[in-house]
Amino acid sequence: MDTIQKRYGYTGQGLRVNLTTGKITKEPTFPRFKDEIGGTALGYRVFWDEVPPKTQPLDEANKIVIAPGPFSGSGALCSSRTSITTIYPTIYPMPMIASAHIGGDMAARLKQAGYDFIIIEGKSEKPVYLYINNDNFELRDAKGIWGQGTRRAQQMLADQTSPMASIAVIGPAGENLVPMSVLISARQHSGGGIGSIFGSKKLKGVVIQGDQPIHIHADKKEWQKITERNIDLFGSLNQHVVPSAPNPLFEFWAPGSRWNGMPGNVWQKANPPIILGEDMRSPNKISYRWCASQFFLGKPQGLKIQVRNNGCYSCPLRCYSIVEDEEAAARYHINKMTEQTCMSLYFGRVIFPKIAAKRDLPAARHASMVGIQTMDDLGVWCNYGQLHRDFKKMYVKGLWKKVLPEKEYNSIPWQKIEDCDASFLQDLFQRIAYRQGEMANGSAKALPTCSVISAFRNPTGPTTDRRITGASVIRNITPTKTTVRSASSSTASTTVTRCATAP
Repeated sequence: MDTIQKRYGYTGQGLRVNLTTGKITKEPTFPRFKDEIGGTALGYRVFWDEVPPKTQPLDEANKIVIAPGPFSGSGALCSSRTSITTIYPTIYPMPMIASAHIGGDMAARLKQAGYDFIIIEGKSEKPVYLYINNDNFELRDAKGIWGQGTRRAQQMLADQTSPMASIAVIGPAGENLVPMSVLISARQHSGGGIGSIFGSKKLKGVVIQGDQPIHIHADKKEWQKITERNIDLFGSLNQHVVPSAPNPLFEFWAPGSRWNGMPGNVWQKANPPIILGEDMRSPNKISYRWCASQFFLGKPQGLKIQVRNNGCYSCPLRCYSIVEDEEAAARYHINKMTEQTCMSLYFGRVIFPKIAAKRDLPAARHASMVGIQTMDDLGVWCNYGQLHRDFKKMYVKGLWKKVLPEKEYNSIPWQKIEDCDASFLQDLFQRIAYRQGEMANGSAKALPTCSVISAFRNPTGPTTDRRITGASVIRNITPTKTTVRSASSSTASTTVTRCATAP
């Protein structure tokens, strides 16, 4: 195509997918998006130009824009985020445009397939998934995959296509149009709040692979020098640059630091077990500086179940913790292996008041394991713990009994909360994902007091000219969201203490 301009960082083209007609076409990136930098800005430009102001989240006129940034796929550090922009169903009472940011390898694979963006519009009459492999792209029948949980669905799509592909799917929650639902990629990377939009369009998921080159403008040696310099500046998760305990190799330490990989720690479920060395300052040790299972479950039992770390494409931090818990698996009939990103190992216990702040207890670990696997497989979104927090508040204040119908309230096994029985989570998230009762569907009676129910109710309330949040604020979108996300994900103290001895 003569209209394709392969500028450095961009492939010069994207795809438009019309689910109503089944037609997929290529479109040039430039000159249309010459003033937008990054996937979120590109997505907002599409909505500004193409989506009517009063469009509701589940309307056919709503669109989905999948777009990474110019660094994605280039090897630049921490450039693996993909923005997925749509009209969000969880903003109440007036739905507005927002972007989910999903990790993993989707951003790199889309660039390697040769595309800067995917614009998805319309609505399919039957379940489908989008398959992309370089210039081979099509909508494929997803009848046999629709209704499956995210983990089995991802495995089925990998078997049908390629285990090397980036695969993202929705679960039953998204299919049943639960607003608090997610798109799951690579088993545990999630894009929150957008599952129901995919579900409303009968789009089970997206499969992307490719082998196209990524164009870099800079001199290769200079590019490598900058990358290595960035590695030198790395600390640990959340930009923490001092360890969480005193160490003679460091001048400072902070008890709330995410740098908890200390000399002598043993990842006991690795084969053979991994013993952390004395000096964690080496760039080759970055991936050992953070252990999510230790941070969220306490050192003894966190290290007891730690296998290894994984993470997003081109990110050395490896915040994706893989754990093995045979005890929880035997007791609650779950998989003994599971993964966590962000705060997943924290959420499960929060619903139980007795153990919400007691991470070292086995019951807290069990709740975390059950919570992760159940929520992720069903595709339910916790919104960084807000679902769990609000549910517990409703329970402690006795509000559930006031807002739920008597029959439904009596059908819920509340005693399991008092017993710290993690199987309560399996019951709860099933109700939510399959929209069983008023708890999952929302009620006018409950709305004034329950943000949980508000979040699950499909918003159809007041609308406005949504374009006032469009092009004029594009430049501020990314830094604002980054600030909010960083603040909401920080659960630790930032107090820094000088070590007694230092080099």
